[in-house]
This record gives sequence, structure tokens and C-alpha cells, in this order.
Amino acid sequence: MHRINNSKGDKKMILVITGASGFVGKHVLPLLMQHSIEIHAISRQKMEVPFNGIHWHQVNLFHADDVGRFMNSVKPTHLLHLAWEATPGVYWNSLTNFQWVEASLCLMRHFYDHGGQRMVTAGTCAEYEWGENTLIEDLSPLTYSSPYAVCKNYARALIEDFSKQTGLSCAWGRIFFAYGPYEKSNRLIPYAIRSLLLNQEIRCTDGKHRRDFLFAQDVAEAFISILMSNVEGPVNIASGTAVSIKEVLQQISQRIGKPELIQYGALPISHAEMPLVEGRIHKLQELGWTPKVNLHQGLEDTIKWWKNNMTEPS
Repeated sequence: MHRINNSKGDKKMILVITGASGFVGKHVLPLLMQHSIEIHAISRQKMEVPFNGIHWHQVNLFHADDVGRFMNSVKPTHLLHLAWEATPGVYWNSLTNFQWVEASLCLMRHFYDHGGQRMVTAGTCAEYEWGENTLIEDLSPLTYSSPYAVCKNYARALIEDFSKQTGLSCAWGRIFFAYGPYEKSNRLIPYAIRSLLLNQEIRCTDGKHRRDFLFAQDVAEAFISILMSNVEGPVNIASGTAVSIKEVLQQISQRIGKPELIQYGALPISHAEMPLVEGRIHKLQELGWTPKVNLHQGLEDTIKWWKNNMTEPS
């Protein structure tokens, strides 16, 4: 468990978390509740079953006046900004990405103007140029090939420059391939689990390309580690070890008992499909963080969750 320390005196930590009802947010909240801090959660929709002990707020982050009034009333010391366009099949090319750049900068300014001390924002491995090498913060080339990548990269650059000009402490957690309970059902792992549980065939490529998967609870732990540290700039949030898509699907199908339903090689590999997406995690390890849940356990827990929740998560 992390120890909560406020680097600027004995003032109680007051945390605002955006995207609290999202995939990662739902894993972060119960971990934050283990600590004696005041938590204010923001989401676009009201939680059906709010977490006890958390102050819940519906605030439109696209409305600057609403954000200003909220920050003035709460006066947080820390900000964990997870909210962004994340609809599968939409977010990559959505023009809403540009709105999120504006909203993030507005949020940061109001946070700073009302006494904010440290801000941690959710980034993505999609900011990198994918290829055949392990991706390293501050060294690996970045890409601007989609609205999602462009907007994430420019938001990070602007936040970092604001930090340099004002002294606001800022870090940027680049999430790789998170999976686990509450993930949208049309993402790879939940899609495979649900299809096999429904006895449906899965047609896929040969599955040789490798991706860096990390269980959502470990992602949440990583964000808390970053939030409670003094680390600045981008930090990869990954397992540090990529595995093939085929291995992931084989593990899922073997656990469910339906390996014959997966048709490897039934679909061609896209020319745009990169062979490797893997993050180096030295920065995160220096904070004392290591993954607690390996792929075997993570997939088992995720399958168990979907067996009990075969409807689309909110």
C-alpha cells in the first residue's frame, strides 16, 4: 500500500479524479479509498452504485465556467485526470480529441489557479511511433498520424510547458494495453471471452504480433504510485513484457474449454499492424511499483468477472 505524503506541508490531500466512472477510474477509486484523503470524483454520468466516502460530482469538463466553479468550491491539492474520448472504434479518429485538449488545459489552469499542487494525466502508448523496438519515455519517436495521437501528444507538451513556467508538478502516465473487469465488450480480450462463453467462433489473424498487456488493477496501482511521487513527465504504464495475441487467445480458450472455436489465420494481417508494442518500465519501477497480477491470473479473474456480468459495462 502506498503512503500518502503531501510535499507542501501538513495540509490534507484533497484529490479530484476525472473519468471516475470509466474503465480505469473504477479500478482506481477503491484503491484510493484505502487512504485518508478527501476524494472528489467527476464523471459525465452518475454512478449507479457510488462508492461510499467519495464526493461525487457531475461536471461538464467542456464548460469552462462549470469547471471554474467546481475548482473554486473544492480547492483540490491533487488532480488525477483520466477522462478522454475512449469509445472503441471511435476514439482513434474522433474530432472530440481536439475538444479534450481544450478541456484538459482549462482543467489544469483552474486547478492551478485555485491552489493545485500536482497533476497526473492519463496518456497512451498510441503517442509513440510503433515499430520493432521497446518504447522508452523521452527517447522513442512519437507519432502524429491520427487525431488521437496528435491531441494526446500536444496536450502533454502544453501541460509540460505550463508546468515549467509555473512550477506546477505534472506527470503523464502512458497506458499500454490495459484489460480486466469493466472493459468495453468490443475490445479484444472481453470480445474473445464473451464470444467463447456464447459458443461463437472467432476468426482472427495468425496472432503473431505482440502487445504489452497489463491488468487494470495494476494500472490503477501505477497511477497512484505516480500521483504520490515527485516524478515528472511521461511514465510508461505497462508490464514491460509483450506477449503474442495468439498466446492470449490460447490462454482464454483453454480456460473456457473452447480452443476449437478460434480460427487462426482466417483473417489477413494489415500492413499497418506493427509486430511489437512493448514499454520499458524503469521509471515506474524506480517508484517501487511492480505488477502484482500476471497474465494467467489476470485472464482468469477477467473470465470469472464476465461469467457474472454478461451485459455491457456502464
